[in-house]
Amino acid sequence: MSPEPSSSTILRKKSEFLQAIRSFMQGKDILEVITNPIMSHRVPDAGVDALKIETVAQGVSFLHTSPEWEMKRLLCQGSGDIYYLGTVFRDDLNARWHKPAFTMLEWYRVGFDDRALIEECVSFLGTLGFKQPVFYHDIPDLYQDICGMNIHQASISGLEQYCIQEQIVFDGLVNSDQINGWLDLIWVNKVEPTFSSGIHVVSKFPVEQAALAKIAESPYPHAQRFEIYIDGCEVANGYHELTEEGLEDRFTELLKTTKIKKSQVVSFDDIKCLPDCSGVSFGIDRLFALRHDCLSLEV
Repeated sequence: MSPEPSSSTILRKKSEFLQAIRSFMQGKDILEVITNPIMSHRVPDAGVDALKIETVAQGVSFLHTSPEWEMKRLLCQGSGDIYYLGTVFRDDLNARWHKPAFTMLEWYRVGFDDRALIEECVSFLGTLGFKQPVFYHDIPDLYQDICGMNIHQASISGLEQYCIQEQIVFDGLVNSDQINGWLDLIWVNKVEPTFSSGIHVVSKFPVEQAALAKIAESPYPHAQRFEIYIDGCEVANGYHELTEEGLEDRFTELLKTTKIKKSQVVSFDDIKCLPDCSGVSFGIDRLFALRHDCLSLEV
């Protein structure tokens, strides 16, 4: 058995890893930006809880869960292509792949759609030394091939029956009155385990899971967003950002999926001038751990 690497060795490898990321961005002429981690209002995002703090200057505030909102404000001001590499915070448990504070890389490409950004992400991973084969999947095909179901025709009763048949425990399912809740449960139990080896890019999300992504009509209605998994671990989320009419309505609908008070939420006006762009975020601690064959984030 090889000895555990020393603390200094890990620090050096992490430093080199961050340098490689910045070199990739510089090579693409993407500008690094620093955003304020303390926000007076929260971004609505179901399943992501912000850490609350209190300061003398601002009173009750929140640590940013991602740099998304501040970066979109910069894009509205004409920043062009930008990236952020730094710490974000979430009210989360310490676990194998989760920490309350972790390093996030997020970047936005003006004029890119989701397909163009996917290809750039795959190139980015290759630059960092990930040489595994890359597999591309459409989400409806995964449910059909693995679970034998057509999600375009899915019903809550049918999905519940499938869970019973496959012995998937659903007691305590929070959003059991929504198809999304059942699809997510089946995804975690049946689909995600098939990503155990290689790089897997999944796209063409159901329109119900669009969040603030654009919706395309061909070959069937779907949200233009994607996720990337490496050896079974989710490392990235990307969106072709919604910019046209309908953004305000979608923002309002997104707020309904959270428990955040309206008075605590960021203003839609901040991003109403967003240019056509796509954005993606990567969990850098996860990427580093996977690149160096670590079993958790405790490296």
